[in-house]
Amino acid sequence: MPPKRSWRKELISDWLKHHRVSIPAKATKAVLLQLAFANLPEKRYVVDEAAAAYNIDILRSVVTIMNTSLIYIRLLCRLPVKHFMFNPIELAWAGLKSYVREHNTSFRLSDVQHLTQTWMRSLDASTAVSYLNHAQNIETTFKKSDLFAEEIEEQIIDDEDEESDEINSDEGEENRINTEEEEMSE
Repeated sequence: MPPKRSWRKELISDWLKHHRVSIPAKATKAVLLQLAFANLPEKRYVVDEAAAAYNIDILRSVVTIMNTSLIYIRLLCRLPVKHFMFNPIELAWAGLKSYVREHNTSFRLSDVQHLTQTWMRSLDASTAVSYLNHAQNIETTFKKSDLFAEEIEEQIIDDEDEESDEINSDEGEENRINTEEEEMSE
């Protein structure tokens, strides 16, 4: 268990000693917490261990697969929750549903199962790679728009600072003129 900010200093130093982290003499609680957070062990996930048992690679980001034969590549992707547009599997799922919707005439479950298997057998590597590339292009678009938004935000903040400086200098000038007028009238 990682240390918490609510822990006493002694508990944090015990945690650091247990994890073989050297502690400076007379360190404050804030310094100890900083050391502890810098030396946290890597998170372990049950899914990662189960995937390793079956020799499945874990992707921590979307990667373009150059191999044209996806039949032999087994992947487990970490995807952000509730962001379906970054998930290439959602594109495949949409394609499958569209295929079943177009070809289903009897509305029997056995026919839906047969249509699903037919679509899955006909899915080729180039289509699967296009799903991955599409998700990667959307991710790139989001990153570009984030950078653009940050640039605009910085410009707006800079403009507001300049305007407030101008207003403050105008008010200072008015106060100086009023003070001079008062001194002249006396």
